[in-house]
Amino acid sequence: MGHEEKEQQEVAANGVDVRFGDIENGGKILEDHGGEEREKEEEEERERHLRRQNLEEESKGKGDQVDAKKKNPGLPGVQEFGKEPPSFRTSMKKLWSNKLQKQPQEEGKSWEEIGDEDLIGDMHGCCLPKKIFWKGSLDSQGCPTASSAQVKDIFRHCILVLGAYGTDMDSLEKAIKEHDPSFNAQNVVAFEQPLEPGGCPPYFVHVDHERKEVGMYIRGLNLLHHQDYITLMNNRKGEKPFDGGYIHHGMSVPVEWSIKHVAPVLKHHLLANQGYGLTIVGHSLGAGVAALLTTELVKHPEEVGGIDTERIRAIVFAPPRVMSLELAIKYSPHVNSVIYQDDFLPRVSTQSVKRLFLMTFALTGPVVFVFWVIQALRSSYGEDVRRLYPPGKIYHFVYKQPGRLGHRPLRARVVPSARGRFERLVLSSSGTTSNHFVLTLCNHLKTYNWPGQLKDSWLTGVLNTKHT
Repeated sequence: MGHEEKEQQEVAANGVDVRFGDIENGGKILEDHGGEEREKEEEEERERHLRRQNLEEESKGKGDQVDAKKKNPGLPGVQEFGKEPPSFRTSMKKLWSNKLQKQPQEEGKSWEEIGDEDLIGDMHGCCLPKKIFWKGSLDSQGCPTASSAQVKDIFRHCILVLGAYGTDMDSLEKAIKEHDPSFNAQNVVAFEQPLEPGGCPPYFVHVDHERKEVGMYIRGLNLLHHQDYITLMNNRKGEKPFDGGYIHHGMSVPVEWSIKHVAPVLKHHLLANQGYGLTIVGHSLGAGVAALLTTELVKHPEEVGGIDTERIRAIVFAPPRVMSLELAIKYSPHVNSVIYQDDFLPRVSTQSVKRLFLMTFALTGPVVFVFWVIQALRSSYGEDVRRLYPPGKIYHFVYKQPGRLGHRPLRARVVPSARGRFERLVLSSSGTTSNHFVLTLCNHLKTYNWPGQLKDSWLTGVLNTKHT
């Protein structure tokens, strides 16, 4: 019997093929071994298939982003494929700039219609007194928003008062025409720079026939003119009574000079142009003189030809505290103060200004800063009737939200004279520098949300000028 025949007999007897396993069970031994290998292969194949699907989906998603970027470059969250994402600082800057312009662009309305909810905030000091964290916007919070027409009127005089800083007619004309190309220097009927003690700061008189207005514009403090320091700092509480209240003694001196030397010029042009109004404008030191001169002319209108007192007014920028609260309220229909955000001068007394100047000229920066902090902590509400306040009704131009970083769009609030407002010194670098400069406010007003109906030829020409 051969070898193959013997194996077949064993298979027939036992049902087992030693070569191929259990025939009756379908070769289970070898099938089990081959099934494990096939399961591994199938699992690897499924994994490869899933990876291919994921890669296809990622590639498709990036392609959609590229298409979306092409269709809408400003779409938020869409990044151009192949380029690095923007830095955190760039992203936050873009986000903040979008927030700044979102409200006026989407609404297309004036600020008195939109409101100023985005500027409402609060200050809470955790480790230091609340006064350290005070922001100027809190002084007018809750007050109504000024109309765009009122802001436009203030803007026009803000530009014109820049001419008072000129040294001659050419520089006067240049300073104004940089912002108002339509300005006609031939309408300037007087330009004086008095040098005698007690004289008015440099001023000019302008007759606007289009708006039927005679204006007097007075410049601010001249750091090189010692007489200006004397005028600003010459005051003690209760030293100068006036009309049932008290006024700044030092600034009353140039007012008396102006009644004698300037009032006749104003009277002449008001009588020559019947129906014209009188507007007296000043900045800083000139603002205090302008406010007190206006109260004097309202009380004695015969000095300017006996015109109706309703047509006598003042617009004063960054004014010092020149009159008691009773007078500020009484003359609020005639005197309009403009305070720019954190400006320090309307918030400090004459004595504080005097100490500040002495510290600034005599000591170093860190010492001056410490003194500034002490003044801020000492600022408080005063019940003394001789205490002086910013004159008249206040237009507070604000752009900082308390408790937040960054700037918001500029708008103005109308603030009535009251005890407790503009009493705290604001610890802000802009409060001691840019917020006191009328030129900075002038440039900032060019970014105001001007309604279309107010954009006449004059305003359009002004907005097309460059910032200086």
